[in-house]
Amino acid sequence: MDNVCIVAKYLDRGPGKLVWSLKNGFNKRGIQIVSRIEETDHVACLQWGDDWPDVNELLGKRALVGPNTWESPSEKPEIIAKLHNFIVPSQWVKDKHEQEPLMKDKQVHIWSGGIDTNTYAPISGHKEVDCLIYLKNRSTEDYDKLAAAIQTFYGPDAKLAIFEYGHYNEKDFHAAVQNSKMAILCTNTESQGYAYMNMLSANLPCLVFNKDTLVSRDGSKSWAATSVPYFDERCGVIENDISADTIEKFVAMGRCWAPREYILENHTIDISTDRYIELLTNARVL
Repeated sequence: MDNVCIVAKYLDRGPGKLVWSLKNGFNKRGIQIVSRIEETDHVACLQWGDDWPDVNELLGKRALVGPNTWESPSEKPEIIAKLHNFIVPSQWVKDKHEQEPLMKDKQVHIWSGGIDTNTYAPISGHKEVDCLIYLKNRSTEDYDKLAAAIQTFYGPDAKLAIFEYGHYNEKDFHAAVQNSKMAILCTNTESQGYAYMNMLSANLPCLVFNKDTLVSRDGSKSWAATSVPYFDERCGVIENDISADTIEKFVAMGRCWAPREYILENHTIDISTDRYIELLTNARVL
């Protein structure tokens, strides 16, 4: 594969990081990124919107569609019918999509965007922040429980760094990640989750107050899901009970966590790019 066209317009937050990391990987491998679909036989449709592209532009191409597309394939049946090759960011999303009748006989592959392990690297020395708190799209009730648990365990004198999705500066977040002893995540379901994976890359162990169910917008359906689709025993602990006792047990474990080791083994930009190239090279021609 000598060149590729990347289809993506939304370049903020996680989707933007995904686009950046894949472009970075392509450039390192000498793969030219072209601006128009007609200039190449390989198309990376990382995102999809109502105004772009016309699916007929992909005919005769090897094209992968995803991972940032739509909540449910049933939203775009006329598009799904013409496509063959899809990527989703994690196993639970694949399980969800494969329940859709429209996805029968489609190729659905799991692929996650690479993590910038150079930027999010650990630093040595004393950590001044006792705990980084990361919040994303949870209920007021859950946030109230968490606030009470943190107050009970840490008391008024703890040094905390609190970040809420969509309301922080990346530079401040990066500095806090490197200067924290641990993190507590209270987030909704994540298809991949760049923020917490950046924390893992910086070797920050995480206590995750998990959300294990995704409910459809109209409330009529639900699927098994998770707040941390990429996580193992080196990264921290996943719990459902938001309480001071849970925080205390995590801190008392006092073990030497190795979340960066997990990221380096599985989620670097190089690993992610090589996987994407393999999938796109072998994708069925439309």
